[in-house]
Amino acid sequence: MQAELVRRGYSQATPTGILDAETRQALRTFQTEQQIAVTGRIDEATLAKLEIKYPATGNEAESTRRGGLIPKAGYAMKDGATATTNAVTNTAKGMKEGARSGLDKTTNAAGNAADKTGEMARDAGSVTVNGAKKVGRSTGRMAQKTGEAGTRTGRRVGEIFVGRSDADIQSDVRGVLQKDEQTVRVVSEVKNGTVTLKADSGLDLSAAVSAVRKISGVKSVVVVAR
Repeated sequence: MQAELVRRGYSQATPTGILDAETRQALRTFQTEQQIAVTGRIDEATLAKLEIKYPATGNEAESTRRGGLIPKAGYAMKDGATATTNAVTNTAKGMKEGARSGLDKTTNAAGNAADKTGEMARDAGSVTVNGAKKVGRSTGRMAQKTGEAGTRTGRRVGEIFVGRSDADIQSDVRGVLQKDEQTVRVVSEVKNGTVTLKADSGLDLSAAVSAVRKISGVKSVVVVAR
């Protein structure tokens, strides 16, 4: 219900699943405009006007996700890139810990050998320790760079394949309408990139329509007289 109120322009809050004061006020505003009993509650008449099925399917909040060219693939690739980055980071940690463990063992071996062979063994142990440190540092830097590259790839994939959600567009539309006192009470709805503006008959919306058309993700604008 909250997701639908956001989509129709009656609320700008992120859906929480909690029937709070802001949601009740949005319901009252919607019920008043729809000319049904103003209760601030979720009743059958309100659900019918919002075109929401009962019981809920659990997918209603999908309208707040981004709807790009292929959103499901986009989200999957972003999630995959994040998982890859986490895997690389964990691998790097494991390699660093392995290097430290190997370093400790090598140091101990070098110390024991030094007791038996003297200065030659200590020199050999020092060389081994320094080599292990260099390998550990090099491996850590390489893993860090790989992780950063994975993060950048995930971000680019998200930008390319995942578009703007109806909620994102609605927020920008309300920003345009609230700049002018004459349009601040205009009701706006966004569905699949199509913006519907409901205004009193005779109100000049040409400037607002022009501005809304420039919003990223808007496919078309429809004006309806109330």
